[in-house]
Amino acid sequence: MTQRLLRSPRIPRRTFLRGLLGGSALSLGVPLLEPMLNGNGNALASGAPIPRRLGVYMWGNGCKLDRWTPKQSLADGKSEWALSPALELLAPVKPYVSVVSGLNVMSGSDRGHHGGWASVLSGGPIVSQPHPRSVYSSTFSLPSIDQVMASVVGRKTPFASLEVGVSRGVVVNEGTTLRYLSHRGPDNPCPPEYSPQLVFDRLFGAAGTPGSGGKGRSAIAAARADGHSVLDVVADDVRRLRQQVGSHDAARLDQHLDNVREIELRMVKDWPRRPWCKLPTRLPADPFETRDGREPHAEINLAMSKLVALALSCDLTRVFSIMYSGGSGGTTFWEVGQTRSHHDLTHDEPKDQPLVHAATRFTVGEFSRFLRVLKDTPEGSGNLLDACAIMGSSDLPEGRDHSWNDFPVLIAGRAGGALRHPGLHYRKVGGNLSVAPLTVLRAAGIPIEAFGRRGGRVTESITEIET
Repeated sequence: MTQRLLRSPRIPRRTFLRGLLGGSALSLGVPLLEPMLNGNGNALASGAPIPRRLGVYMWGNGCKLDRWTPKQSLADGKSEWALSPALELLAPVKPYVSVVSGLNVMSGSDRGHHGGWASVLSGGPIVSQPHPRSVYSSTFSLPSIDQVMASVVGRKTPFASLEVGVSRGVVVNEGTTLRYLSHRGPDNPCPPEYSPQLVFDRLFGAAGTPGSGGKGRSAIAAARADGHSVLDVVADDVRRLRQQVGSHDAARLDQHLDNVREIELRMVKDWPRRPWCKLPTRLPADPFETRDGREPHAEINLAMSKLVALALSCDLTRVFSIMYSGGSGGTTFWEVGQTRSHHDLTHDEPKDQPLVHAATRFTVGEFSRFLRVLKDTPEGSGNLLDACAIMGSSDLPEGRDHSWNDFPVLIAGRAGGALRHPGLHYRKVGGNLSVAPLTVLRAAGIPIEAFGRRGGRVTESITEIET
């Protein structure tokens, strides 16, 4: 039932808290604790470095460039830069963010939103497909940046990569390109999961852990049916682990378990707080479901942010993608006063498009919240964001004209010291967009010589934001 936790100064990084309920196995990863690290807390006890993580956080339909691009940049000889109106909500994490601007699509792609997604994520052109029932259809020709990383490090963790989504308003009838971010290759997407409940069950059930037999969801279902938390099921292992760690790690473990419990309680709002209470026969509705036609974007984003942070912290995966909203999709940002889809407004809203800009600010705020969750998660002598290389971008620079020039790109995290801190504004007018994902891959520790295909192929990264 239980993995033996040896009384030793060292605890293996691949330690899981395990338990059985109703004949089904359940396991829960633990964060990096002091016995897993060297004396300085900046490497594993074995001498290996703390693993670097890679992620993408993408939204659809671009931005308003006149309110996105900071006025100061390295091109002007200035290392300090001020947040633009669109980026102001990044203030709490600004030192962790570099802005990259001026870069153009050169991969040979076309077709607006389709070509943009493929270019920024893979550096390659799209593959056009027959489309008798749609305006257009396509798929990626190359793997996306996250799957390039997963192909190298994916076997080291229970999950090669984790894909989640926030808004379900994506285009579903124009091939895989607009429907999914993550691709292993042509017609081989990695679909995102939009339900925080299902992501929770997938991560914290035993389905993804070694030797589990894939029974994680049934164990969680049994726990819920009996009114138990997953923490009740692994309580014996928690007690054993507490006996081996110091007070600092005990507090770190408490914070980790509190985070698990907080997410667990959000999954079902009426979850009993005492294990002897019984759940009703019919569980309450998904607390993240659409209400009155309004998707709860902020609630879902926060839940997914915490789930991704827990998955990274427990080394269940080192690669993730978050599709906040889709290109050319049906997402409506009601939070800023939109009553029509954001995509339609990028084309139809007159003059300087205040609602389009407001939606961009809102989305940047959601990205900032995700980064803050990582920053607030301790790891070793720093935090989880210190170990990440994250690219945030969109499928177009501006939705109104489907332009290919001056893509909005944010590169966040420190990648174990591979990315400059504090961040800079790097601007190269007419540069190749593929240098951004190549920079992120190299910062994450992937020794890749080139990225992209045709005109999108590059061999040089952005050394100005590297260390």
